[in-house]
Amino acid sequence: MANVGKRKAFSIGAEKHGVNAFSQNEIEHFECCDDDVIISGDKMPTAYIRKGSFTRREWTENNLKNAIKAVEEKNMGVNKAAKTFSSPKTTLKRRIKIHNFTKSSLGFASILGCENENKILAHINKLQNRCFTPCRDSVKSMAYQLAEKLKISQTFIKEAKRAGYDWIQSFLNSQ
Repeated sequence: MANVGKRKAFSIGAEKHGVNAFSQNEIEHFECCDDDVIISGDKMPTAYIRKGSFTRREWTENNLKNAIKAVEEKNMGVNKAAKTFSSPKTTLKRRIKIHNFTKSSLGFASILGCENENKILAHINKLQNRCFTPCRDSVKSMAYQLAEKLKISQTFIKEAKRAGYDWIQSFLNSQ
């Protein structure tokens, strides 16, 4: 009975577009593959669910250092140390290999640095308290002027004397 429904759906699709959409072999293949049929009520997943046992950046720097110490002193293997100290196995292996034991932030580092971006944010807040909210172009100009004043090497638009779109998006998302 399900085969009749499939054949009818294929023929309707072919008639609608005015072509023979499927060969007889393809139709027979679809008829024999009842496993692929979506039963009414089945829904596609709407949200991604991470399959790993850890979420990103769940581990602590102290646990990582203790795990690395245990592995380097040959008290434990990498797998056992990862389980014992609650740190991801791949992170532990990578950090041992490159000798990097500190936890850093995710993503790219800011061009101006956190301290200087906080100065811009404080200046924007001062302007807002005086009933003047700067537009994006003004904030981009502020960033360019600060970078020039502090002689920070940057990739801002020198002709326009302001920061670019990527910088402003990053700045707005970090605040």
